[in-house]
Amino acid sequence: MAYESGRGIRVMDADGSGQRRVSDGTNATTFADADPAWSPGGRRIVFSRYQAGDSDLWSANLDGTGQKNLTNTPAYGEIDPAWSPSGGEISYARVGCDADGGISCVFKMDADGTDPVNLTPETRLSECPNQPGYAHRGASSDPSYSPDGTKIAFKGTVRCPYSSGTDIWVMGSAGGAKVNVTDDNGTGDNHPTFSPDGKKIAFNSSRPTGDPTAVYLVGVDGGTVSRLAASSGFDNDPDWGALDIADPEVVKVAPAQGARDVSPKANVTADFSEAMDAGTLNGKTFSLRKKGTATGVAAKVSYDASKRRVVLNPADSLKPGMTYVATVRGGSGRAADLAGNPLPGAETWTFTVRR
Repeated sequence: MAYESGRGIRVMDADGSGQRRVSDGTNATTFADADPAWSPGGRRIVFSRYQAGDSDLWSANLDGTGQKNLTNTPAYGEIDPAWSPSGGEISYARVGCDADGGISCVFKMDADGTDPVNLTPETRLSECPNQPGYAHRGASSDPSYSPDGTKIAFKGTVRCPYSSGTDIWVMGSAGGAKVNVTDDNGTGDNHPTFSPDGKKIAFNSSRPTGDPTAVYLVGVDGGTVSRLAASSGFDNDPDWGALDIADPEVVKVAPAQGARDVSPKANVTADFSEAMDAGTLNGKTFSLRKKGTATGVAAKVSYDASKRRVVLNPADSLKPGMTYVATVRGGSGRAADLAGNPLPGAETWTFTVRR
């Protein structure tokens, strides 16, 4: 998971281990980073960087390398990034909108920062032809993609003749027509997030007026609004979890199966289809032996979470001309992902060290 820490961005494994810094914002006079969001493949993170009175969107690899300013717009401020499910686009809020003015608008751009487009350029709502204050460019932010990437929910202005507050709206991922799905008078509806099946939206709201915020649920096309959680304090920023029932797979090994010119100094690695529980990857679940023997080669086993890769580092050089058998063990009590789903069966391959 990614989180804000000391004005910078950190990532860690689901059990709290493996904490590492993506960006260092400890010098508050230089910059401060916030709002981290993962790319769908888990290889990069996009975040807001506040610096010299401005905010831009940056992206970086999990080890902090490859940092790139995606927006670089001194006249505006970019916040609230959300990566599309396909990974090809990023939606976000721009404070100041564009040359035509406005308070905040929802934009999207390609994941490399090119082709920014204002998705909420409307200067007046159709219901308010004589009241330009009621406009999507007046108060649009908090974008959230539907699971299939075809829709974006966002926090936007209320319909006139109401005087204050925000509602939850839904539009296509390319903008266009917008539907007010909460349509409430004078309260603040914020932080929309789609359910995993894309049929409902959770959000927090101060409705009825004057109450502490609570978590609510509404259909993607509107309808009945249901209160889900309420405490004596303030309930905010809901987020859906998705149950992981898929088994992990080994997608790549090195040396490759049947390789015959392997260096005696080579490490042996296996890459997985998803993040793994590092505690299940050890000398018992990943082993190397000489072909024709049952005794394992003495080695150190480690896990590189950023690459989803388990690494076996032999204590001594491999024997020239010898064929070795590598095995990642699956099944109950063996190599497993973060949800506890085990590798279905053993992954075994052989290679030969050059003479």
